[in-house]
Amino acid sequence: RSDRIWAYSRILILGVINKVFFAISSRIIVLVQPAQRGITSDVWRLYFPSLPVIAAGFNTRTSLDRCISQPVFRKDVLFLLVVMGIRLIWSL
Repeated sequence: RSDRIWAYSRILILGVINKVFFAISSRIIVLVQPAQRGITSDVWRLYFPSLPVIAAGFNTRTSLDRCISQPVFRKDVLFLLVVMGIRLIWSL
């Protein structure tokens, strides 16, 4: 029983470390991009019109969260990622 508890706590700790790492690294990337002139006028031109679509996607996800179970949602997202990956490979 103690081995099982240790395994679960280890998975939980690794998950938290993973989330913290990606949160910090993503913020570093966002801060470094302007310094390296990675954000051009094209980025801003495409970013602002996409904000309503991002907001609509967020609202759709939060409203569907009550209707769709977590495993079904994960399978749907995985399916969409696979489809996008195949299309990306096919376009090369």
